[in-house]
Amino acid sequence: MTINLYERFKDHMAFNLSKSRLKKLMQADDIDSVLDSIVKYKGRGFYDKIRLAQDHNELRDLSLKVVELHPKIIVEIGTWNGGLFTFGTE
Repeated sequence: MTINLYERFKDHMAFNLSKSRLKKLMQADDIDSVLDSIVKYKGRGFYDKIRLAQDHNELRDLSLKVVELHPKIIVEIGTWNGGLFTFGTE
């Protein structure tokens, strides 16, 4: 199946809008505020299907452990409905 130029443009725009919305929500610097922001996230186009499926407390516990241990690599194996939110520095 070939995706036409218009569909690629729409997806590109939806991705950029979604990323911009997420960055605005992720301005907080404490774990609970970041997790609350993730719950509020709503993307555009295909990206409106991405939702937080993990339990809030599980992600909070994982986040605290990451802060404590400072790992070099974190790996997510598997996703539910195409996405899991991650946070950190670029």
